[in-house]
Amino acid sequence: MPLEPKTRAQMIFDLDPDIKTSYNLKLAHWYRNIEESGFKNFNILLNTITLNYQSILNYFDNRSTNGSRTKPGEECQNKIRNLQSKNLT
Repeated sequence: MPLEPKTRAQMIFDLDPDIKTSYNLKLAHWYRNIEESGFKNFNILLNTITLNYQSILNYFDNRSTNGSRTKPGEECQNKIRNLQSKNLT
């Protein structure tokens, strides 16, 4: 039976913590590059990530959410759908 992606990733991170650091840095650089690009429509997504950062991390770390709010990613998906409906993506 294949391992879940999260389990595989954790095994790799446990074997070489530098890989986890590299992964996190790559994500941080991506975020910074998008932020500096001036692409205004993407700033909506960046603001969503910034405002919900801790909830997003909690979901991926513990699979826990704040039940009174939308599911993690749902707000982002709604914004993407909204942009697509306006033909901005």
